[in-house]
Amino acid sequence: MNLGAAILAPLLLAGCTHLPEVNGMPLPKLSDQVPTKYPGLTNIPEAPAVTPTRQSDAAIRTLSGERGNTERAAEQLQKEPFIMPTPAPPPMPF
Repeated sequence: MNLGAAILAPLLLAGCTHLPEVNGMPLPKLSDQVPTKYPGLTNIPEAPAVTPTRQSDAAIRTLSGERGNTERAAEQLQKEPFIMPTPAPPPMPF
């Protein structure tokens, strides 16, 4: 077993002698740019307060009422006849 490892080790090391490539192109060199600094997780603000149930229910009722008004207005507009607008006049030549 040691003989196999002794033969295999130089082959593996020979494979690591050149820099990696992607589609035959060498990898780009590392930049001298300053690494990005991420904010610390210790400065996370407090979660916003939960909206009271009464306020949520009132908003739901208001939005539901507005949706009903919109549906009725849409139905009424669909019942009205459609009048074709007059075509625009032809453009004036220069």
